[in-house]
Amino acid sequence: MPSGSSAFRPAHIRISPTITKRSIALDMATLIRSALSEAGIRFFSPTAATNQIFPILSNTCIERLRATYAFGIWEAYDQEHTIVRFVTSWATEEAAVHNLIREILKQEI
Repeated sequence: MPSGSSAFRPAHIRISPTITKRSIALDMATLIRSALSEAGIRFFSPTAATNQIFPILSNTCIERLRATYAFGIWEAYDQEHTIVRFVTSWATEEAAVHNLIREILKQEI
């Protein structure tokens, strides 16, 4: 069956690749958010369906992550913790997400 077609949808109606790409970004962000939440890591902003995640991490963890990962520093939370900003996209690979999660949990737990 050709991509974007279905027995329940006329052949001339196609699903936009943008929807699929957006879905990947949201899925990867949800994976990170869920794993960190389950481990007890706090977040600055409430959980929402977005590709941006704002966990509160220890400054020690952040320094170690900087060597391997690209992310933004949002603002200091207290003297020992900082709010960071992770953003996922359609190009975010699931293996990279699992590696990031593993690295954060290794530092934070």
